Amino acid sequence: MPDDLTAQKRTLRVALRDRRRSELAERDRPEVARRLADHALALAREIVPDGGRVTSYESFWWEPPTEAMLTALTDAGYDVIVPVTLGHHQLDWRHVGLPDERLGGAAFAAADLVLSPGMTVDRTGMRLGQGGGYYDTAIATLPASTPVVTVLFDEEYDDRVVPHDDRDRRVHGVLTASGMRWLQRPEPRA
Repeated sequence: MPDDLTAQKRTLRVALRDRRRSELAERDRPEVARRLADHALALAREIVPDGGRVTSYESFWWEPPTEAMLTALTDAGYDVIVPVTLGHHQLDWRHVGLPDERLGGAAFAAADLVLSPGMTVDRTGMRLGQGGGYYDTAIATLPASTPVVTVLFDEEYDDRVVPHDDRDRRVHGVLTASGMRWLQRPEPRA
């Protein structure tokens, strides 16, 4: 990756992390969590009404809260898996609540809906992650028909342009406490 692009991404990540930790994470977390859970469940029912596999993640205190979302999806009968970081841009997967379990990459590839973390997403669907390349690597293995939606605080989806190169992957939509926004619809399932 060119040094100037790396520097642009790093600068943007630092600004977004600082904003999250000082401003966004201080809001009414239970209300944000409840609304995210409601919208995620509605989205899952739209994509796979009879249940299926949904990937998500367990949020840190400064990220949009996902605990209620994970519970709502699991309680509704969805097979919810979350990532385990292995290193070298590789993720494994496990079911929520089973920290020692490992399902392998095939579990992610079989997902019906992917709810990904991110720092921001621009209007074209370009996602800026934490900088490790883990999700970009994983998303690249998915069929084009698998919807990938990034969970953000409302203010993190705006008119900024996310710096990127050919290793970065676009997402299909953004899920915030205000609702779901499709940026591009995934290809129809075969």
